[in-house]
Formats: sequence, C-alpha cells, structure tokens
Amino acid sequence: MLARLTSKPDLIQRAQHSQASAQRWAGKRGMMSKYYDKSRIEDLVQTNRHRNAVGGMWGEMGALQLEALTSLGLTPTHSVLDVGCGSLRLGRKLVRFLDEGQYYGTDLNTSLLEAGYEKELDAFLQARLPRENLRQHDVTETVPFDRTFDYLVAFSLFTHLTEAQSTAALQSISRCMHEASCLMATYFVTEQDPQQPHVHGSGITTYFDQDPFHVTTGTLEEMASAAGLVANPVDQIVHPRGQKLFAFRSS
Repeated sequence: MLARLTSKPDLIQRAQHSQASAQRWAGKRGMMSKYYDKSRIEDLVQTNRHRNAVGGMWGEMGALQLEALTSLGLTPTHSVLDVGCGSLRLGRKLVRFLDEGQYYGTDLNTSLLEAGYEKELDAFLQARLPRENLRQHDVTETVPFDRTFDYLVAFSLFTHLTEAQSTAALQSISRCMHEASCLMATYFVTEQDPQQPHVHGSGITTYFDQDPFHVTTGTLEEMASAAGLVANPVDQIVHPRGQKLFAFRSS
C-alpha cells in the first residue's frame, strides 16, 4: 500500500519545477505531449488512422484494460468514466459489457471522440451510448460531468503529462469519486534518479521533463495523498510496454 504523507508545499514546489522544465522543453520541441498537437490528431482522423493516435496495439490494449477492470471488481451495473478515452479503444468494449448508458468518456480531442462514436460503434452500440456521454475535456480542468462514478480509468494518460499536470489531473478526477470508487491508472515508474532518462524493459525511454514521462514511487505516493487517495499496485496485470498499473481508492 502506498500511503506515505508529505507536505503539499513540497509537492507543489516540485510540480512547479516540473511545469517550468516542461515549458522550456515545449519551447524547443513544440509540444509538451503529442496529444496537444491537434493538427496531427486531425490528420490521423481524416486519413482513417484514428486508432494510431493512441500508439497501436488497439485490440490487445482494449482487452487488457477490460481484464484489469474486471479483476478489480467491475460488473455490468457499475458506472465508468474513461478519462482520455480517445476513439474508444476501451469504450467499445465497455459499452457492450456495461448496462446501457453506464459508460462515460472524455478526451482532449473532439475529433477522436467523433471518430470513435461514428467508426468504432455499430448501430447497436451507438444505441447503448448516449452521445452526450462523450465530452471534450482537458484533464487538468474540472471533469464535465456533475456526478460520481464507480470506476474511473486513466490508462496511458499520466505517462503523457508533466508532474504538474498529473497532480492537477489526479485531484480533478478524485472529485468524481465516492467512498467506494476505484481509479485504475498506469504510470512509467523509475526508482533511479528521476532527472535522468530511464530505459524500461520494453525498450521505451522515459523522462522527467518530456513525453513519455516517468515518476518515482515516492512522487506517486505524494500525488495520491494530495488528492485524498491511496494507491495500490495491481501486479497481476502486466502492461506490454512496461507501465505499472495502480488502483486508487479514497484514503
């Protein structure tokens, strides 16, 4: 169980440093994350490559996410918020699995939401998913649904966010959780010097100040605590790209 508490000033100071570093990098590289490059996303959607926007392994990753959620207790009667849902890699599976209207999704890019709804859902699945359940949303801002959810998903989301963005996003997401809610999220984790690049077993190199981002276990503990949450690793689920899966619940 990850439950160590630290002071919020320390976390905020380091988060501000992370944001400043990311902004310096953004000035050189153009974007903090490729998902903020709307012209790139539009090009992928217009050329029917919307699935490529989330990095491939479309079928495998969607199945893995559903397996992870059911291992954490998900049943068809539960409600799910899929944060950063893209073009419904997981959504198309959950719309079929859950009771009608119980799936909700947000994404930074409206074009991906539209591609997912129009191209990945047949008429039967569209009838099970109200279009208003899919909304554009920047994860650092207030979630655009005035309700709580039983399960929340942030799969391969925090790996594309700076520490400052991740801190804000986790606190925003936590406001949509009730006492029994569970947030399933993945991170690239390093226990080495976080300022240095880290090569994971999958061959992917992660960084402190550019995409893809990594965190230490200590930083993850602090962000969870600041959001009023406790995170537990879900070791039985193995991510093919080396990300670590955590289940966040109310502390």
